[in-house]
Amino acid sequence: MERIQKIYRISRRALIKLLILISSIILIYKILDVRTLREKKHIVFKLAAVPVGGGVVLREQRIAIIRTIHNISVFSLICPHLGCTLNLTEKIFKCPCHGSEFDFSGKLLKGPANMDLNTLPYKIKGDDIIIYI
Repeated sequence: MERIQKIYRISRRALIKLLILISSIILIYKILDVRTLREKKHIVFKLAAVPVGGGVVLREQRIAIIRTIHNISVFSLICPHLGCTLNLTEKIFKCPCHGSEFDFSGKLLKGPANMDLNTLPYKIKGDDIIIYI
C-alpha cells in the first residue's frame, strides 16, 4: 500500500512541475509577444494613389484599401470561407469561388462565408500608408 502512495506522489509532482513549466512558457510568450521579436512584414503605398470615395486593390498582396472622406480601411482580399481571392466590383467584394459577398466596410452580406473580412493594421506616415501583413 505504501508503494502505491509513493508512485502516486512522484507522478503527481512530475505533473505539477510539467504544468508549471507549460504555464511559464505561455506566460513568457504572452509577455514578450514573440511577434515583436520577428521582423514585421509591411507594404508601403502612396496615400495620394487612393482616391477619396474609392479604393485600390493590390492584387499581388491580396489587399484592398478603401478610402472615404473621413476614414481609411484596409482589408485582406482572402475570403474567410475557403481562401479564394475576392474580386472588387463597384459596390461589393465578391468571391468568385462560392459567391460570398461583402460590403466596403468588410461586413458579410451573403454566404457561404460566415464571418466578416479581416482588417489589416496600418499606419499613416507622411504621404505613405504602411500596411502590416
